[in-house]
Amino acid sequence: MSTRCCAFNSCTNNATKITQWQKQICPIHNVNQVLASCICEPPFRLFPFPTTRNDDQLRKKWASIVNRKNGSENWEPKPDSRVCSEHFVDKRPTLQNPYPSLKLGYTPYKPIKSRTPPKHRSNSNVSPPSKQKRLVLEPISEHVSEQSLMFESASCMNDNSSVEEVCEQLGTSQNEKLDNSHNVATLQ
Repeated sequence: MSTRCCAFNSCTNNATKITQWQKQICPIHNVNQVLASCICEPPFRLFPFPTTRNDDQLRKKWASIVNRKNGSENWEPKPDSRVCSEHFVDKRPTLQNPYPSLKLGYTPYKPIKSRTPPKHRSNSNVSPPSKQKRLVLEPISEHVSEQSLMFESASCMNDNSSVEEVCEQLGTSQNEKLDNSHNVATLQ
C-alpha cells in the first residue's frame, strides 16, 4: 500500500507526517494527541480529489492546477491522490475558493489579453461611397447688384434678345454663363 501524499511535486506533505505528529505530545495541552482529547489542529490535512461521479469538471480542474505530467500525457489522479490544506486559501476547499491556489511550485500561466480580431470584410470591387464636397452658397447680393438683376429681368421679359445680347449687357460672355450653369447642375 502506498503512502498518501500531496499531489503537488514541490510539496512533501504526506500521511506519514500526520501519523508522526499524532504520536507526539502536544506542547500546549501536554497530552498525546491521538489518545487524549487534544483540540489542536494538525499542521495540515489531506483532501481527496473530487470524484468523477460527483463533479468531473472540478476533478479535471484540480488535476490541471496540479500540473503534473505522466510522460507526454497529462497526469490523472488515482483514488488515493490527495491535495494538502497548505494549497488552499481557507486551508480547505470552500465555495469561495474551491481550487488549490497557494504554493503551487510553479507560476500559473495567465493568458495575454489580445485585441479582438478585425471584422470580416467582403472582397467585392464596390468602393465605399465617396464623400461629396458641400457647396457653400454665398448670398447673391455680394456678387450681383439689384440693378443688374432688374436690368436682366427687364431685358429678358421685354425683349426677345438672344443670350449673347443679355450676357453682353451684363458684362459676361456666353461661355462663362454656360460653364456656371453646368457647374450648378452637376452639384445638384
